[in-house]
Amino acid sequence: MIPNRLKKKDKIGIIAPSSPITEDKLEDINNSITLMEASGFEIVFGKNVFKNTLGYGATPKEKAEDINNMFANPEIKGVFCATRRSKFKFYI
Repeated sequence: MIPNRLKKKDKIGIIAPSSPITEDKLEDINNSITLMEASGFEIVFGKNVFKNTLGYGATPKEKAEDINNMFANPEIKGVFCATRRSKFKFYI
């Protein structure tokens, strides 16, 4: 299966299936969001992206809910994961 190319005005979903997006990482996340919006995309966050259960992000059920909701939504044309690449940086 080959996905369609993203176009300006497409909606991109952001999920955090691993580490949570915490307040101290918001600057890195906001920089990525700003770049995507400047490229013409609309960003949609998963409902549970900012939840933090004992430092592990959302519960497994909540993470699955975000993933499933993004793929089930026909308006979402791409899904990116916010992941920890190093001790000090988050990337999308």
